[in-house]
Amino acid sequence: MQVEVLELTPSLKLYRVGLINYFLFKGEKNVLIETGLTCTAEKLLEELDESVDAAIITHSHFDHIAGLSVILEQYPEIEVAGHEKIAPLLEKEKVIRSWYSDNYHFCKEEIREPNLRIDRTLKDGDSFYGLEIFEFPGHAPDTIGIYYRKENALLATDCLGYFTSSGRIVPLFFYNYQQYLDSIQRISGFKPEILGVGHLRFFKGKECDKAVKDAYGEAVKLGDMIKSRMSDEDLIEYFFVDELRLYPEQAMKASAGLLKRRVLEA
Repeated sequence: MQVEVLELTPSLKLYRVGLINYFLFKGEKNVLIETGLTCTAEKLLEELDESVDAAIITHSHFDHIAGLSVILEQYPEIEVAGHEKIAPLLEKEKVIRSWYSDNYHFCKEEIREPNLRIDRTLKDGDSFYGLEIFEFPGHAPDTIGIYYRKENALLATDCLGYFTSSGRIVPLFFYNYQQYLDSIQRISGFKPEILGVGHLRFFKGKECDKAVKDAYGEAVKLGDMIKSRMSDEDLIEYFFVDELRLYPEQAMKASAGLLKRRVLEA
């Protein structure tokens, strides 16, 4: 699994591990943003050349939370933070089993004994060791973005969709279509100089505004196609592309169905 390390700003380093973007913020404490999958977390820890004092889970999808078990094995004393809606999910055996089942299909690893916790819950307007927290629902009900005002850097995880290696932007409004659009509009107001997303890509300077604008346009375009009675087969073909083909097929087909449902609900 390939690892790329990039210094985005004096305080922010990107570790691109396979498909997962991890960000290390070096401030009052070293804060790891994103916990990823078990296999990507293992590779991250092999390459990480600095200690970790705290970690932020950006939302409760398996490819953003399952790796916490691995990280806590090496750093059992770190402070783990996430949206206040994630903590109740950690008490649901069915949810955790689903996360690690999908993680197994992706990583081809034996399912680990889950070791997950939230030490500090976060909500809109909170601050976490110098990082500002903003709620961006739509992709998931518990999605948060992280903003470092001093360097005008915004980490928006999957709120803008999945930016694939071929240049596609695949919208990911799994929870609420209108809230997804509203969140992108809110993100556009930041005018960041650095924009991080959950997978593969990052943007600098004028690229940031273009990425946000394009993400909004693609979401509206897909919504219009669904409203125009896009067939289920065409929707799956539209959605299950590029790196998304590496995810469990059944989970991706279910996710495509969610896209349709959320538009029709709106």
